Amino acid sequence: MTAEVEEKTLPDAGEESDAPSVATEVPPDWNSDDEPPKDHEGDEYTCSRDGSVKKTICRVGRGLERPGQYDLVRVRLRTLELGATLEEGLGEVPLASAEQKEEEAEVAMGQGQLPLLVEFALKSMRVGEVAEVRGPAAFAAKASPLYGRSLRTKPGFLPKQDRQVPRKLRFLPVAPRSIAEQAKAALLQARAAAKAEGAGSQVLVAGQPKEATVVRPPMYRVRVELLGVDCVHLLTEDRSVFKRLVQASRSRRAPRMGDVVTFSVRNRALDDIERSPEEKYSRTLSEDGMPFAGLSHVLRSMKEGEHCVARLLARAAATEKEPNIIPDGVLELDVVLHGCARTDLVPVLPVSDMIEDDPACAQTSTGGSSSSSCSLRKVELHAGPERNMTDLEDGGMVLIGILAGSCTSGPHASAEDFPVPMLLSWRVGEGAVPRFLEAAVASMRLVEGAAFEVPAAAFAIRPTGPSYEGQTPLRRLPLGDLEPLLASLLQGPGGGGLLPHVAIGHDELEEPSIALLPRGFTLSRQWEAEGETTSWEAASAALWGPNSERRGELCLRLTLLAATEAPDVCLMDDPEQLRFLDLERAHGNALARDGRFQEASVAYSRALDVVRRTPLYKALFPTQSGRMQGLYSRDAAEAEKPPFEGLTDEEVTARRNGLIALHLNLNLCAAKVGKQAAARRHADIAVGADPENAKALFRRGQAAVCQGDYEDALLDLQRSAELMPQDRAIRSEIQSLQRRMREHKQVERHMFEKVFQEASKVPCQAYDSGRRAKGAIESMSSEELTPENFESKVLRSNEVWFVQAYDPSDSKCKSFSAQWEDFADSSKEVAKFGRVDVTQPGMKDLLPMRVPLLPVVFRYVRGQSPDYFMWNGDEDRGGKALRRFMESSYPTLSRFDAASEVASWWKADDQPRILVIGPSTTSHAAKPSDVMPVWRLSHVWAEFFSFSSAEKAVAAEALGCGVDLSKGTMWAVVSRLGGPGSPVMTTETKSIQGVLTAIEEILAEGIREQAPIATLRNYEQLCGATALGGDHFKSRYCLVLVDSSSSDAAKSVAELKASREAYSNEVQEMINSGSDPEDPFSIQPVRVMTSGSRLPWNSAGAGNSFHAAWAEASKARAFVIEMETRRIGGVKTPSLPGTRLEASPDVAL
Repeated sequence: MTAEVEEKTLPDAGEESDAPSVATEVPPDWNSDDEPPKDHEGDEYTCSRDGSVKKTICRVGRGLERPGQYDLVRVRLRTLELGATLEEGLGEVPLASAEQKEEEAEVAMGQGQLPLLVEFALKSMRVGEVAEVRGPAAFAAKASPLYGRSLRTKPGFLPKQDRQVPRKLRFLPVAPRSIAEQAKAALLQARAAAKAEGAGSQVLVAGQPKEATVVRPPMYRVRVELLGVDCVHLLTEDRSVFKRLVQASRSRRAPRMGDVVTFSVRNRALDDIERSPEEKYSRTLSEDGMPFAGLSHVLRSMKEGEHCVARLLARAAATEKEPNIIPDGVLELDVVLHGCARTDLVPVLPVSDMIEDDPACAQTSTGGSSSSSCSLRKVELHAGPERNMTDLEDGGMVLIGILAGSCTSGPHASAEDFPVPMLLSWRVGEGAVPRFLEAAVASMRLVEGAAFEVPAAAFAIRPTGPSYEGQTPLRRLPLGDLEPLLASLLQGPGGGGLLPHVAIGHDELEEPSIALLPRGFTLSRQWEAEGETTSWEAASAALWGPNSERRGELCLRLTLLAATEAPDVCLMDDPEQLRFLDLERAHGNALARDGRFQEASVAYSRALDVVRRTPLYKALFPTQSGRMQGLYSRDAAEAEKPPFEGLTDEEVTARRNGLIALHLNLNLCAAKVGKQAAARRHADIAVGADPENAKALFRRGQAAVCQGDYEDALLDLQRSAELMPQDRAIRSEIQSLQRRMREHKQVERHMFEKVFQEASKVPCQAYDSGRRAKGAIESMSSEELTPENFESKVLRSNEVWFVQAYDPSDSKCKSFSAQWEDFADSSKEVAKFGRVDVTQPGMKDLLPMRVPLLPVVFRYVRGQSPDYFMWNGDEDRGGKALRRFMESSYPTLSRFDAASEVASWWKADDQPRILVIGPSTTSHAAKPSDVMPVWRLSHVWAEFFSFSSAEKAVAAEALGCGVDLSKGTMWAVVSRLGGPGSPVMTTETKSIQGVLTAIEEILAEGIREQAPIATLRNYEQLCGATALGGDHFKSRYCLVLVDSSSSDAAKSVAELKASREAYSNEVQEMINSGSDPEDPFSIQPVRVMTSGSRLPWNSAGAGNSFHAAWAEASKARAFVIEMETRRIGGVKTPSLPGTRLEASPDVAL
């Protein structure tokens, strides 16, 4: 008789098929990023990491909630099969079906109160779900699986894994080691029994005939139904505080530390003997101020109106009176959170503004201390609607209810200490009320009541005033029907002190209506203009009464009833813009006359913001772009009207003078508060609009003096004195500046008198090839520059140059030499490197600036001002600093972020287009050091080709050619060598090196189809040793077209292209016939103009060296130079009639 073994092995059970089960209806194209697939009856799932526990769904549950650790679950169990365990002896007693008993239980997960197999299944079940679970018989023991924290804190209980766990099962629970070993032993014994001969050692299954006995390990099958789940939250890391939700809340407000909370607590332990009384508390939420030590964690996790059961272990249930109330047990409490009142510190000003207005206040505020003398202490009296948050800006109107009194008023205070509330309205930012009141209102929600304690220092920060023409006055409105609402929002509990430290009552108001007021209360639509005009002095006297002078003890109660948005300057028409500008300028003038320059600069800036984007401002101030971040931008299809349309010359002059005056006022305010850079910038803007404005030149010179830029300051002051020779203030400023310059030179002389010393007699290390140099620092990676070659090599070069200014006898220069050599050697592919010995005659004059300290590295780029890097002496980080300097100052490839920009650039026909598609250097996929070779090509060849870059999606949308990179391809190069209708070529590559190779091939092909004008700057890259394709061609020729127009040059290029194609065909015929072809050569056409031009955008005339070569070609209109041998010969082409000389005998094309 053959024995068969039905194996439920730990290793084999984890290998699940990715295909859906037969009973499931999951669509084959289901996306895991969407909602999870629905469960179906008959689906089978693995519930344990070792794969030994399987669950088959008999009835699908509802909802998404699944039991977790410590949750209370109500389950119904029915045992279907329970085989013999290892202790009962395998093989002696046949397996029999256990009596099917059904039982219900309500237990906590993770406490070992259920069979291990059942807990495995419950982790993946939903409420109402019925499932049949099977696993090893050893899993019938009451225990809990290990997962999460248990896996980290109980490594000794983990079972040993025979092989690597599949990725699907990696996060499933694990059985404790002892039970897992029992299950494994039963499995191994069943396998041994299957191999043994005879039936004495077999384990028989009841109901199977002896002829087909199946030998398998003892199994446990159970039918589980999840009836309900009560979620239990673990609130502390030490597992001492738990919370079980009884009744959820619809509110979203949760208390924070420091808030005043009102809650009730009842001890559930006394329910069996006598009902425990419910105790109500009102406390400030903190770690120490609670009836029980762990109750603060419970309250912070609750919402207003929530009811929960808190379970506190011994260390969390301690109280001040009874530290050991339950030394060994668990305390269960019914907790209801009735409400919470927010407490905050409201700064009167932002820290950045407070540093300028009141540095002492800023110092105390930045520390975050609750005792800050320049912040308002706020306690919430009535919570406003949660979604009605306001964002008050300068220019918006507000309507508040206010009640003021003394902070020390007791519960039996007289009526004089609590005057009746009043309604006030004003426009924010115009100085009608002090700054602390606007800060308090800005921290509130609509229909919120709050109490504020105002420190004495807050009254001095930006007080009221000054008044000016056009200012919106402070208005006091009648209470009318709003008096009951104000009473409910502003009155404290029991009429006590204005800043209570205990429970704050919450009045029950209906939900806010569309007007943001509770139902039954209305507000006039014209409230902004209603009420009598008053002043803050009169209002504060009426509010505080006899305590109005005791400002150190004053408190406020406020409620925000209504607010309007600030006017949007982008939606104003021209008359509204002018009115707004005049109003803000008048406000700024009044503040400046009062000495409040920081606030005046804000008002002047708002006045400029209204016109900064207009065509008029852009035309009057050419140095400004006229853009403001975050403001309205004109649509591309919307035409911009002419800047001076409808204005006379007198009106344009008046507008320009007014705007220049605004910038000069901003210059004055910035100078008064010590912001010299901003002062100089505004003066520079004014000079850009009117270069002959003596006042603007004088102000810019003053700012330059404060910044220590004496040379520029002297030029501005001297020019101002020429325009206004009678102004004594200008002459006095010039004399003062000249004295400063003399003193500064004297200080410099003493400072640097010991910088240049004799070279050390100890030979220093020469970091070129390991040799030592005496009295000099040799370099093998950079070129020594002289006055004779500096201009031709550096200043007249398309390459990027890094030039080091050094002194061979200076110790710092010797220390820097090693880093310079490494830097130059590692970067020689992307830049040129040179050195200037400043001790040699005339070398200092080559540098762009005076160098007080050495060594200094200058960066030279065509079309940009020189930049410099000064070494700080750090030998360890000098190389990294040099590399950062190179990456930050290197000319980069322009990048488009919008498809419209790419399309507009691509449609232009001025130059051939090369578009690099790939990731940005700000991403991890492309580092600046890797992309620099591409940057170099785009910079060197920018005279003949237009380069740009973009993301793949942007390029595909703009070009419309379906730029679709294949899988694994990050880069592509799209090129068009002709006009808009010419062919477009796309090259894909996986690396930046492939991009570099593709661009070089495109440049080599495209430049041969052009005849550019040769200059001292580009002739080497066109025809010299640095020309593209130098390794491929054996010989290189330069076809020079003298005084050739663009049309004639195009004809010559076309003829040369046809000749090149014919020659290629001949070479191919020679190869096909077996003959050896000639060595490949290249011909590059260039144009040279013999006559010069005074216009800077035209080419300069040729020099003496060209005329000598031209004379050697007998003044031919076209001649060829063989670059290797320098042989010259004239040529004649069909496009150049009247050529003076035929081709020389020794030159063939």
